[in-house]
Amino acid sequence: MRAYISCLHSAPRKIDDGKSDAMSVALALKPLCVAEFTKSVKIQGQGMNPQARRMFEDRVAARQLEIGTTAVLEERKSRGPSN
Repeated sequence: MRAYISCLHSAPRKIDDGKSDAMSVALALKPLCVAEFTKSVKIQGQGMNPQARRMFEDRVAARQLEIGTTAVLEERKSRGPSN
């Protein structure tokens, strides 16, 4: 999961104009971090029975936009008031 979170924090530095709403930027991050997301979910789902794994994957996928939006807002905050 660390690689995915790291991607979500580094990608906004490349694409965020600081003016677009954070959710729109988070949507743009999805394809940039898809490999890390897929690998993270696969690793975390190992050892679960198929039904539990599907429920886990659905829950994480549903939160993906929320996690991305939070990362964008955290990056904006770390850059300070200029953005």
